[in-house]
Amino acid sequence: MVVTPAGRPVKGALPPALADDAVKRIAIGDPQGVPAGVYTKVWLERADLWRQVEPKVVPSNSVRAALAAVESANADAGIVYKTDAKGHPGVTVVYEVPFADAPAIVYPVAALSKSTHADLARRFVAYLQTTPARTVFADAGFVAHDTANAR
Repeated sequence: MVVTPAGRPVKGALPPALADDAVKRIAIGDPQGVPAGVYTKVWLERADLWRQVEPKVVPSNSVRAALAAVESANADAGIVYKTDAKGHPGVTVVYEVPFADAPAIVYPVAALSKSTHADLARRFVAYLQTTPARTVFADAGFVAHDTANAR
């Protein structure tokens, strides 16, 4: 998600408008080690924008730090997870990266057979596949995928 300080939208069509001179600072997770920053860099490279926006990047040690930089208007825009942007009145979501354009962000789960609590682990994995669990994750902004449907 591309976010801006509340009430301060980026002018022009996104994502290309991120390269415009009016956008001075873009807060993201550090692309050298913060997963969200790594994903952001991949997306911007796919959009052929990374070289143009790289000098504007304000690398942060976390997505939450990038979000805080935007909320405080210390950055003109930020690229954060949907789950972090959700419910923050200090920012406005101005662009949602289409699922097909984004790098796959996958959080796998497995029950380890050698676990001292293998039965509990299997029950937890089974619970994550239930409708109530998927609803909780969907309400938080996550998209659940079955293994067969994962990218």
